[in-house]
Order: sequence, then structure tokens, then C-alpha cells
Amino acid sequence: MYWQRFEGSRLIIKRRLVAISALLLLGSCGVVTERGVYEGIRANQKAQSPVGAEGATTKQMPEYDQYKKDREGVTNR
Repeated sequence: MYWQRFEGSRLIIKRRLVAISALLLLGSCGVVTERGVYEGIRANQKAQSPVGAEGATTKQMPEYDQYKKDREGVTNR
């Protein structure tokens, strides 16, 4: 009888650990970063922009690192 209660509590603890682990692992998959949003917009704009006469796209957004530098320069003034 005592042994059965012990087995039941172990099972509950295992289930909770599995649930918590699953939440932590799946939660990190959906992390939305500022860089990811910017690069997504940049890729969308690049795909939709018309091709110029020389084959280069016109008015491309800069890479994220350059964008961040420019943005920090504006806010520090």
C-alpha cells in the first residue's frame, strides 16, 4: 500500500518534469527577435522590388548591423 502511493507520486513528478521541459523547449522556438523581423521585411521588400536596368534591385534596405548602427547614431545625438 505504501509502495503504491510512492509510485503514484513519482509518476506525477515525472509528468510535471516532462511538461515543464516541453514548455521550455517549445517556447524558445518561437522567439521573435528584432533582427528576425527586420530581415523578414528586408527579404520581402527585396522580392517585391523591380529589377533595374543592370539587373540590380533598386532601393535596397541595408543589412541589420548597418541599420542598427545608423539607428543608434540618431538616438545618441
